[in-house]
Amino acid sequence: MNANVRKDGTIITCEWFNALLRDASGNVSGVLSMVHDVTEKTELEKQLRVSQKMESVGTLAGGIAHDFNNSLTGIIGFGELLRMRMAGDEQALHDLDEILRCAERAATLTRQLLTFARRQFMEPVNLNVSTLVADLMKLIGKVVGEHIEVKTSLENNIPTIHVDRGQIEQVVMNLCLNSRDAMPEGGRLTVETEDVVLEEEYVRHNAYMRTGRYALLTVSDTGVGMDEKTRERVFDPFFTTKRPDKGTGLGLAMVYGIVKQHGGFIHLYSEPGKGTAFKVYFPAIEAQPDAVPEKRREEILRGGMETILLAEDEEAIRALVERTLKELGYTVLVASNGEEAIELFRQNKEIALAVLDVVMPRKGGMEAFKEMHKANPNLKVIFMSGYAINAIHDSFVLIAGMPFLQKPFGPTILARKIREVLDTQ
Repeated sequence: MNANVRKDGTIITCEWFNALLRDASGNVSGVLSMVHDVTEKTELEKQLRVSQKMESVGTLAGGIAHDFNNSLTGIIGFGELLRMRMAGDEQALHDLDEILRCAERAATLTRQLLTFARRQFMEPVNLNVSTLVADLMKLIGKVVGEHIEVKTSLENNIPTIHVDRGQIEQVVMNLCLNSRDAMPEGGRLTVETEDVVLEEEYVRHNAYMRTGRYALLTVSDTGVGMDEKTRERVFDPFFTTKRPDKGTGLGLAMVYGIVKQHGGFIHLYSEPGKGTAFKVYFPAIEAQPDAVPEKRREEILRGGMETILLAEDEEAIRALVERTLKELGYTVLVASNGEEAIELFRQNKEIALAVLDVVMPRKGGMEAFKEMHKANPNLKVIFMSGYAINAIHDSFVLIAGMPFLQKPFGPTILARKIREVLDTQ
């Protein structure tokens, strides 16, 4: 195969088939050549290889982040418990605060990896992406700096999308910050939204996409642009063209994971010296945007007298949660897997709340809760996990009204969530 130029100047990839032509004496008299345009086939093969690579890296990243989050839960949790007992020892408190700060930075890193791997839990709502972008523009204007001109073109009648609000805000912010870094000497950042319909002809040339209506978000800049080698790796976790002190290389990896987890698609257009444009397609739905809930004021931390069923297969986390809840006055029944949790539930009718790890041996948290819920429809539940999934490739989408604790968490967050769920009517 090689590249060839058509009469209209288009470069295509060709596959050649040659056969010798012979005369009556058997001597070679010529060559018969046939050519097949395999441009589309070659592009599809390239897209498939990229997709397979991203899936493999995502599976690895998700597994590492999940196990690391379990360890971080123990570090942060027992660190906070120890801090409560170190009053008066300023040096010890300072050292503990440094340990906890390091753990929080590590927790942020694992959250980014889980987002890339599409293992982050979602609380989807119906929203208008133009409204979301408009709300973010004041912050974006401050963050990118006065040396960059910021322009928007937001369509009012854009279709509603069903997404996690916080994660879509991360997409917008990360793309804008990436554009800012591509324009150290200044330039123009443009954020646009548009209602688009992808027809069969378009999808035929982009086989990984699907026909239908989409809300399109475009973030473009007039920066330095990217060459082909950089474009091929731009969504890889930890790949960055910046100095080591200027980023981890996870921003665009997070964007890729969020978009894919929401069933969307992302396109990159860039050339050296000609800027960059990211086009993000979110599937449209036939619904009105939800109202934005008001933020509740922080409540005073309280304990209680209720009986709580805890099921967690990690011993350190199990010990941390049990100790925290008992010190707050709760009665705690402990299981190390889903089947043990169900058996304890059958033996103790006074259980008011089940705190269940999503992924456990011998029945996961969701399976165990379904069985318990049949016997007691009023049973309250909190799911917790290093990532929120039922199976290794299926996202665990949070059902409306079903609380979730993302690991790692400390005693304060745990106690507040417990009280919040128990007090909900």
